[in-house]
Amino acid sequence: MSEYKLEKSPGPPADVMAGLNHRQRSFVLGIIEGLSAVQAAKRAGYAQPVAKASRVMAHPAVARAIEAMAEQHAMRAGEVLLRISEIAAFDPATVAGKVYTTAEDGRRVVDWDAVERLNVGRFIQRIGMHGKSGHEQIYWYSRADALSHLSKIHGLTSEGSTVSINVDSMSIDELKAVITGK
Repeated sequence: MSEYKLEKSPGPPADVMAGLNHRQRSFVLGIIEGLSAVQAAKRAGYAQPVAKASRVMAHPAVARAIEAMAEQHAMRAGEVLLRISEIAAFDPATVAGKVYTTAEDGRRVVDWDAVERLNVGRFIQRIGMHGKSGHEQIYWYSRADALSHLSKIHGLTSEGSTVSINVDSMSIDELKAVITGK
């Protein structure tokens, strides 16, 4: 399993929100947290959030602050590729017996100390309960999905791509050559 180090992206200039009033700052933070413009305006305390949302969003200082904050929180393309590549290369079978422990009531539960020690938390998509037993179950990110994404990123395939070959007019030798790639 490869190790990786993510470099923290430089933050926005210290004064990026200095020229904004309290409501505008609250609006910017709402947008960065993933709220819609109307939701952010409502949370910021604007009396008419539907009418105000687009006007606040278009304010030059607010737009600059949103852009700077989004830049600070964005994941770089290289980081995305690295993470997808690691998911594609990770084999959950190598740690399957090492990331669970038994609780006092006899249920199998995730051993979070082991997850941290083995540095595999980034490969966990979610934790669920297994059937009536109440055992915890780790659902890992899909290696196949990660490989599919990588093949698209590198131009090896495209969304919905198919290969079609008209074999009716091909000789057996030509067909063998297509299949074997020779």
